[in-house]
This record gives sequence, structure tokens and C-alpha cells, in this order.
Amino acid sequence: MKTLLTLTGVLTIAVHFTFGQGIAISDQSNPTVSTGAVLDVSSGTTQAKGFLPPRISNEKKAVTNKTSGLLYYFSNSKSYGYWTPNGWCSFVISGPYSESESETDTIIQPIMFTPLGGLAVWMRNMTGSTISKGMLVKASPDDDMAVVPTSSEFLNPTTEAMGVVYEDISNNSYGWIVISGIAEVLPDPDDTPTRGDIVRIHSTEDGYGDFSTTTSGIDLSAHSREIGYCIKSASAGQLAKVLLQF
Repeated sequence: MKTLLTLTGVLTIAVHFTFGQGIAISDQSNPTVSTGAVLDVSSGTTQAKGFLPPRISNEKKAVTNKTSGLLYYFSNSKSYGYWTPNGWCSFVISGPYSESESETDTIIQPIMFTPLGGLAVWMRNMTGSTISKGMLVKASPDDDMAVVPTSSEFLNPTTEAMGVVYEDISNNSYGWIVISGIAEVLPDPDDTPTRGDIVRIHSTEDGYGDFSTTTSGIDLSAHSREIGYCIKSASAGQLAKVLLQF
């Protein structure tokens, strides 16, 4: 038996029932059902459509009568989560989500792998202004679980960084900080990042990376500011891919 269901103004989908096997849902006219699946969802081979699960802002919005395996996409933390007897778990890294101190807080997995190949942690920006994607940051001396941009004070420039901002983070908000692997680093506007450059904490521009072919040699200050190596050339002012080595 084959039934056509029409979603007004959206698309026409074909639902194919094969008794003893399973159900196929597709935007194709003659979907097939895998013999090993109860539900087989497919799309065309050109510009194929994907599966979009329910989207909510955070885990507090989920139904109260949760069953193990329940899946959502959480828009606040930009992560997929599924329910288990031990609480929410993430597809990013297996394990329980962090606990929230307030009903209005977002409960999220505090660590993730980025699509670029970096390992990131969830930290708070308490600088008083937005910190931009690609900026180098260090741990805040005044607030727990918070970051501030690396300093370029002439007499006391930062010699240690803890990570790179993954996306813009507004003041008093949480966001992802890449702490290892590959990250996109914001260069000095006058720099032209070149593959193979040594990347350092900038000594005159807060939060920027300094791209250079010059080795540190016996210059201990330059060596202490090294954060990794540029692995892909970029135009002046553009974010550059860097293999981090904090």
C-alpha cells in the first residue's frame, strides 16, 4: 500500500508501508525500505534534504515526561542532546550535561569538538564588551570560569594564552573557547598570514595573533608568546587557521 501526503506550501512526501519490513519516508516518488530498518528516511541524490529534529532554546524547555533516547537541538548552546536515565547527554562528547544553578540558565555540555578540529570549553566573557571570533584570551583574574583578551601592555604584555574565541561573545555571556587542536586566529590587520608562520600573542594589539617567519632563537619573551603554527595562508586581516600548541 502506498499513500501520498501533501504538506500545503511545503513539499509532497511519499510514505511507503511494507508490512513485515518497515516504513519509508522520502521526497522521492518510489522510496525503498531497508529490510533492517523500522523507519527509513531518504531524499534525492541532488540537493538532498536532511533530517531536522525538534528545536528548543535550552533543556529546560523539554517535556517533563522524557523517555531515554529523546532528541532535541538546543539553539542556545548550538548542540544536539539526548535524554538518558543519568540526564542530558551530548553528541559532541559522551557524558552528562553540566548542572544549572538557575532555572533560566542553559544546561550544556561544557566541552565540545568544533567542525574545524578544535577542542573547546564553555566560558564567560566578563570584559565589559564583546570579544570577537579569533581573539586570543586568557583566564580572568577577577571572575570564575571567565576569560579576558590577552594584554599588550608595553611593559607587561601577556606571555600566556589559554584559548581562542570560537564565535563572538557579548559581554556577560557564555561562549566557546578553543583550547587545543585547530582554531581560526585573528591576525593584526597589517599581517598577511602565511602557511608555516609561527603564531604568537601580539605584543602591541590586545587579543590579536602575530604571524611571523622569524624564529624565537634565544629571545625568551618571543618564545613564551608562541601559541602555534599557521597551517593555511590567508589574506590580510582575515582569520587564519592555526594548529594550537599552548
